[in-house]
Amino acid sequence: MGDVQSHRKPLPYLRDILSVSIVITLPTTLPEIFGWLQTISPLASFYLVMIYGKDRGMTALSKALLIAAGLALLSGTMQAFFYTIILLPLGFSFALSLQAQRKAEMSALYGLVTLVVCYCGLWFIMTTTTGTNSYHNLQSELGIMVDQWADDALNTARATGKDDPVLQQLEVGLNQAKLYFPLILPGLLFGSLIFQVWLNLNLCSFINKKWFPDSAQWRDFRHWKLPDQLVWLLIVSIFTFIFLQGVTKVLAANSLIILGLLFCLQGFAVLTFMLEKWKVPIAMRGLIYIFLIVPGYGLFMISGLGLSDIWVNFRIPRQEKENDL
Repeated sequence: MGDVQSHRKPLPYLRDILSVSIVITLPTTLPEIFGWLQTISPLASFYLVMIYGKDRGMTALSKALLIAAGLALLSGTMQAFFYTIILLPLGFSFALSLQAQRKAEMSALYGLVTLVVCYCGLWFIMTTTTGTNSYHNLQSELGIMVDQWADDALNTARATGKDDPVLQQLEVGLNQAKLYFPLILPGLLFGSLIFQVWLNLNLCSFINKKWFPDSAQWRDFRHWKLPDQLVWLLIVSIFTFIFLQGVTKVLAANSLIILGLLFCLQGFAVLTFMLEKWKVPIAMRGLIYIFLIVPGYGLFMISGLGLSDIWVNFRIPRQEKENDL
């Protein structure tokens, strides 16, 4: 994979190193402006390995990390620096998956395992060095944010002159949300890892098609489909959550969060396929995505679309290209 050439002239070796070091440094030093770069930082390691190969790409990445670490040390943002570089192995995993010609789904699974191992390793190191439980600290910080959000929502409802029965029901619902949040946090965290893998896989696929067209290619996201057997896990989780109590109910709730996200991603694939099939203008597509994502209930609609695709099969089967993975 290291000899793969771009259809455009690649940036010089030194400039690539400096560019990657800047991409890694900006989210740690200026998180208010460039914090979003942290989520897509795996693209940096993916690019270096694809353009220079495994060995030389890792050497370039190591040099970029040394520069970024020095800048983070000078700016006093080493902790944020570690949370940024923890995502870099994901891009490395994607590049190796392409080299091994793994399918997109298997590449995503390898990437997810890589990300879980990296985060668990980072939390273990931080817990050992600081003497505090990193998971409990995160749970406490997010719990404070949820409590503040619930209090603000209740105060806003009171300020708008809601009736007492409505306020009582809202207060009961918000208190239940505070109570359940620590219990469903594992599902939320694991769901966030799945989303990071999905997002970066699609971005890496885009880069691979544009800059490395002669290499093996993953199957287009529009044709991505979950195993049909997952619907049975969804049914079991729903019944468990409704009729059982205790630990099994908590496990079912976390399972529903993860499955809901997966079917939501499949729903986006179906929606993208249909908009492409109907030749909807790009500007109109953007508006459709915004109207579905910004209101929270739109995501439930997309999840329903992804779930119904198991039975309806909205996407017409196509002939796979020989180099599609």
